[in-house]
Amino acid sequence: MVAIHCDALADDVAPAFGAAFLGRFYRQLLVSPDQTLLVKAGADGVQGFCALALRPPPLRPALRPPDLLTFARHVVRSPRLLGSAFVQARHPSVADWERSAEIAFVAVESGHTGRGFGAELVRRATAEAAARGKEVVVTKTANPRLAAFYQREFAARVVSRFSVAGSTYVVLEWRAPDDR
Repeated sequence: MVAIHCDALADDVAPAFGAAFLGRFYRQLLVSPDQTLLVKAGADGVQGFCALALRPPPLRPALRPPDLLTFARHVVRSPRLLGSAFVQARHPSVADWERSAEIAFVAVESGHTGRGFGAELVRRATAEAAARGKEVVVTKTANPRLAAFYQREFAARVVSRFSVAGSTYVVLEWRAPDDR
């Protein structure tokens, strides 16, 4: 999953902290009752995944001083990462964790893109959110194609929009179907 995340979401803030950080982060997600990791796997291994947060994801416990140095080196090469990190820290997607879940990450292995795996993972995450008593699913993205996908496939609505470091982010939400 770490390799897929680093490849598929290379411009994201998390990979800038390094593979060791992401490994610790995903190990924490696997044991947390407030996080769900949905995986699409096939004969060739993991093809994609979706991290669904029922409470804020445990980023800080996974951070170590060497991860901060790795991040600083990435910021020197790509200063906009600092703005993206600011977005993550200062613009939370979820205002009400009692009724909402957040799709924190969706990534599909490069050899499997375009096959609907990402859409399948998001549908499964939306169903899982509903099964766990959440009414709304929320996500944040600076990718206009991804925002359009959420609007088209899930009737997501834009609840906020803001710009940082030359990127415009949108926070989208949609209803988790109550199939109980």
